[in-house]
Amino acid sequence: MKKTQKTLTLGLVILSIITLILLNTVSAATTVEYKVDPQMPTPESEVTVTADITGEGNITAIWLEMQECTAGSCYGWKTNASMQETADMTYETDIKLDHDDAAYFSLRLVINRNGEWETTEEYKVDLNLDDNGNNGSSESTPGFETILFLVSLIAGAILLQRKRAE
Repeated sequence: MKKTQKTLTLGLVILSIITLILLNTVSAATTVEYKVDPQMPTPESEVTVTADITGEGNITAIWLEMQECTAGSCYGWKTNASMQETADMTYETDIKLDHDDAAYFSLRLVINRNGEWETTEEYKVDLNLDDNGNNGSSESTPGFETILFLVSLIAGAILLQRKRAE
């Protein structure tokens, strides 16, 4: 009987600990709604980022991290100055995009809430590129693909003609 009582007591203690951990995790969940002005910025432009934050606890510090990316790779994360609270649980800051070849950038917040640091999920913002899929720079080589296509077409025609001659 005593063994059963000890097992039940131990089970209740473990269940209580698991419940407290789960309740603490759920109440600490943070969600962020971002607003970017302008909504489709251009490379190397100035952007205002506003973050509406929900979740429990007292925020003592908040930082915005930003990462610019091209179609194939990303530059390193850049930490911006701390965000300023403009309304209750709404924070804002201005960022400067540095790279003229960027196609999009990602944002995430680093928040100090109740003495613990947490990082939010990334939020992707596409950049306004010109009609050719470029960011407006004139460093491209227009027609280069056309020349390669014509050379391969001529080479294919020559090979086909030789094969027919055999």
